[in-house]
Amino acid sequence: MSKTVILRGLVGAASAVAGAVALLPGAAQAAYVCPANAFCMYKNLNATGTVSVQAALNTGASGYLEDFRNSHYSNGESLENSVSSVVNNTGGFVYLYDEWKRQGTWVVIYPHSGTTNLDNATIFPPDGNPYKGNYNDRLTSAWIVYR
Repeated sequence: MSKTVILRGLVGAASAVAGAVALLPGAAQAAYVCPANAFCMYKNLNATGTVSVQAALNTGASGYLEDFRNSHYSNGESLENSVSSVVNNTGGFVYLYDEWKRQGTWVVIYPHSGTTNLDNATIFPPDGNPYKGNYNDRLTSAWIVYR
């Protein structure tokens, strides 16, 4: 066998291996871990998927975000009507609303409560009679209060 044939065979085998490696799926991307003293909003349940850590809700003081239309996850998608779970590692009470400017019904996320899925939340309507329901993908504004 000539050197040319051997080299062509080796180059072909190396190309095949490289192509196969390029097609292999990568390891699953680890979920973003919400840091201490932060409030994080996630696109998916169980604090998975893309995340948003909004400055207005992470100052260590009371603050609010009145309109999620111009707020985004780390991948650029809008927060409006898309949050499925949250993590509250702050000392504040977080009120999440289904209308702009902190109006409509709301849910309360208690201080240092860890992960909360919004698919089975206690919802507080303006009339004051709370009920269990699905608040998944409904958020449009938020308010954090330190007492």
